[in-house]
Amino acid sequence: MLGKNLAPLLQGASEAVFVVDESCRIHGCNEMVEQLLGFRDTDFVGASCADRLQGRGAANLPVCCERCGVIHRALTFGRVSSFEMEIHTRENGWCWVDVSILVWRDPSTRKPLLVHLMRDITRRRQLEHAAGELLKAVAHLSTLPDAPHNVPPGPPLTSQEKRILGLFAAGKESNAIAQELAISARTLRNHLHNINQKLHTHNRLEAVMFVTHRGLI
Repeated sequence: MLGKNLAPLLQGASEAVFVVDESCRIHGCNEMVEQLLGFRDTDFVGASCADRLQGRGAANLPVCCERCGVIHRALTFGRVSSFEMEIHTRENGWCWVDVSILVWRDPSTRKPLLVHLMRDITRRRQLEHAAGELLKAVAHLSTLPDAPHNVPPGPPLTSQEKRILGLFAAGKESNAIAQELAISARTLRNHLHNINQKLHTHNRLEAVMFVTHRGLI
């Protein structure tokens, strides 16, 4: 489905790359797409990019749709600014990508094809989200008349509880922490409950701020 000049470029790219036509139908992709999204080329090529990616931006607003405004702008102006969106993976998960689009015309047919280059930025977005939540927790703590630092210390934290708070402070999500520590999500919740009981905090963010401020992790 791809021209002989374009296909080798896709396979040589170090980023996930796929190509669509004016109607948003996928014409080809490289092996990095499978690594990023889990879709094989046989599942990906021929499908609608809106159906496969289900892209959404800030506040869960849809980016990918049947009549894609991004593709329309790229065809109209010959280029479009790079943008970020969250896309669907084969295992019903989501990941964040930074997307750039290039317009390429097949030399034989002169029909335009739109080359999408995707870079995985999931980790960066997770860290940004964690930092934002920490800032909210700091602002909340400053308004409390009985903030945790005014409360007498409770029982000491166990080494496992300190490890958990250290991983949250590093920006890791609950599922990743449970996997790293080889514990269940329920056990992790129990640890967090015990931590909040000991520190007189209300949630994991307040607990992280409490121990970070005192150098306990």
